[in-house]
Amino acid sequence: NIEEKMADYNLQQRIAFDLNEDERTKTYLLDLAVANSLSTHQVELPMGNLLAVSASNHMIKLYKKDTLQYHGHLIGHEAQITGLQFQSTNHNILWSGSEDATLRCWDTRLPQKAAMVRGIHGKHNMAFCSLAVNPLDTILAAGTIFEEEESTVILWDIRSYQEIARFTEAHSDDITQMTFNWLRPQQLVTGSMDGLVCVFNIQSLSEEKALISVLNAESSVAHLGMFGPENDFVYALTHSETFGLWNAIEGTQHARLLGVREAIKEKYQLEVDYFVDCSFDAKSDRLYVLGGTHQGDLIVFNAGVEGFAPVFMLKGGHTSTIRCVHWDHQAETLLTGSEDGFLCHWSKHSINGQSSELTSEKLKVRMHAFNSCMPVAVNITHLNI
Repeated sequence: NIEEKMADYNLQQRIAFDLNEDERTKTYLLDLAVANSLSTHQVELPMGNLLAVSASNHMIKLYKKDTLQYHGHLIGHEAQITGLQFQSTNHNILWSGSEDATLRCWDTRLPQKAAMVRGIHGKHNMAFCSLAVNPLDTILAAGTIFEEEESTVILWDIRSYQEIARFTEAHSDDITQMTFNWLRPQQLVTGSMDGLVCVFNIQSLSEEKALISVLNAESSVAHLGMFGPENDFVYALTHSETFGLWNAIEGTQHARLLGVREAIKEKYQLEVDYFVDCSFDAKSDRLYVLGGTHQGDLIVFNAGVEGFAPVFMLKGGHTSTIRCVHWDHQAETLLTGSEDGFLCHWSKHSINGQSSELTSEKLKVRMHAFNSCMPVAVNITHLNI
């Protein structure tokens, strides 16, 4: 029973991104990327063991995913980092994008000073808001800010580093989210501050032919992703904290939830300040929504077409807003990064045989299982609206 497994999650490690941090200039953790997670990619790829974390000081740090052992750091960006992704066929290669108008390719095996093996500069110094690499590691995509009446999806051939296409008509504001379909490498999904989610088939490099669906989230897109047994559904969380769910191929909407936080408070007497992202568990065929409080609690919800049902809460790891989460359902681990400058590793398994209550920080984590509101499994292939 997955709810019973969830109730066993404990804090294994909690480490500070910046050990010499001044409270007046606290470093926020912004994003994290894991090399070749099977639970994310849903395809048979070699597992990587690196974790990359970006922060508000424009630095990327690398850790061993399972132990949070420090592996190195990458310095080069001069503005906020807006995208991180490891390549799939070579998990030593990491791509990053930034508002400094550069995309950078790093070889994590090399010393820090030599790690950047390639850089791509945006034309006219146009800042990048998002990036994605297709699962074959042949195409790099990036989305730009809205500038001079234009926001652009740009595609490059990774093998030659040559630009191969520009899509300028689909969006009319900053393109803040994008992802490739891990089962259909030619399918790219983008999300924007204009409230639109666009689905492209980039087998055609003509924008008119490539654009196959335009989905209206009706508010600026904060997070999006693909999920389902065939990876053919798209979810979107917006900055106004609404939730949408569509079939990416057909363009049909299967759910639109408004006033989600208010509904949770009224039904479950539970305060949620924001939503971090979603995570799909292929084994149980469920989509989970990860929310949080400004005090650092992480709350996991089951996502249904009629609302969110709380499943469990993790307390004691963070003291401020959680900005990024990675949930590996197969390994039964959670990684969280926060504005408090800490990276936390949660698991139902202890590290090196030690109890989670014996971490160096002597933190005792309280977890609350919402046994009274058991979530209903979302059968993605038979959604009933």
